[in-house]
Amino acid sequence: MSDLVNHQNEYMIAKNFINHDLFLLRPENIIEVLEAIKGIQIVTYDYATPASVLNAWLNSVVHKTNIKGNFLNCGILYVKMSRPKKNITQIFL
Repeated sequence: MSDLVNHQNEYMIAKNFINHDLFLLRPENIIEVLEAIKGIQIVTYDYATPASVLNAWLNSVVHKTNIKGNFLNCGILYVKMSRPKKNITQIFL
């Protein structure tokens, strides 16, 4: 799963903005390779600390619902870009 998360982060870094652009292209691969039923991702860009990211996600109804969803696996990637920007992608399966 780390390859999937890393691919999304590299794409967002290249575009220099947070997005879910490529996630919709990956579900078939996720289901086939990892035998998942469904998958979601949450992303963030330019938060000061991982704790501030988690607080932002938990204060968002949509993100909190996804985090508390019925998932068995997750992958997370934290990338420090040019100072002070940071990018975090988390995928749940």
